[in-house]
Amino acid sequence: MNLPFARFVELVEVCAKARREELRRLAFVGWQVHAAMGGTLTWQEYQHALGLDDDETQAEHVGKEEALDRAKSALERLTSSGWRVEVLEEDAA
Repeated sequence: MNLPFARFVELVEVCAKARREELRRLAFVGWQVHAAMGGTLTWQEYQHALGLDDDETQAEHVGKEEALDRAKSALERLTSSGWRVEVLEEDAA
């Protein structure tokens, strides 16, 4: 298939937007569970704790170390927001 680069970029952007929306829907279910279990975060605070509050967030490829740093940052935000977070296992590789 011969696909112009501009069209490829357009398709990637559409897919990234759909993925962000899917993550928001899943996060909303998580927030509802959080609220049902007595959590006190608002939807906006919950989104912020997960790093999903920026509509302009773009999908990007990052290295393993940056991905781990971002995950640790998200865990720290959740912990500081009152969540009890337990890491089940850590990749030593």
